[in-house]
Amino acid sequence: MYRSLLFLASMLIALTGCRSETSLSGGTPPIDEEADPIEEDFSEFDGATLMVHSPVSADILFLDEGQYLDAEVLDADGLPMDFDDIIWESDQVDGAIHIGLADTVNLPFGIHQFTVTAELPNGDRLQTILGGVRVQSRHTGIYAGQVTINVEMEFQGTPVNAQCVGGLDFVLDMAGEAFGGAGS
Repeated sequence: MYRSLLFLASMLIALTGCRSETSLSGGTPPIDEEADPIEEDFSEFDGATLMVHSPVSADILFLDEGQYLDAEVLDADGLPMDFDDIIWESDQVDGAIHIGLADTVNLPFGIHQFTVTAELPNGDRLQTILGGVRVQSRHTGIYAGQVTINVEMEFQGTPVNAQCVGGLDFVLDMAGEAFGGAGS
């Protein structure tokens, strides 16, 4: 082994004293770190737009039906593209509520602000915000009207008549379960 090391050392000394170009052959070729990697062409996404069909701002969606979400990415000519990685979020729910083009989801009652986002392969980010979308019971609302109550009876042989006339209004909440109101 001592002879091998001595031989290797003498070769290195001889190579450093040589004034011509010297190269060692064999092994892996050097890596060109400045070479550009092959890039995929995503130019088809240039000028694309995000189109949300449903819901629209200030829409009213009903709890008992599920809520239909529908969007698509259109190319620069307005034609649908083969891209379905659309992320739906609501300020009333943690995390994404749906990922995809169209589907029916079940959301809690409340007034939602949706953020719809498409991260395109060319690096563009398309985003739409829809505000004031109400998810509520079909019976949610303010009910008002005129009330008349007539009572006719007899108490210990004496006829008793009573009448109450007045307005009545009450509010049924977004869940369709609780109400409050006032009468006059």
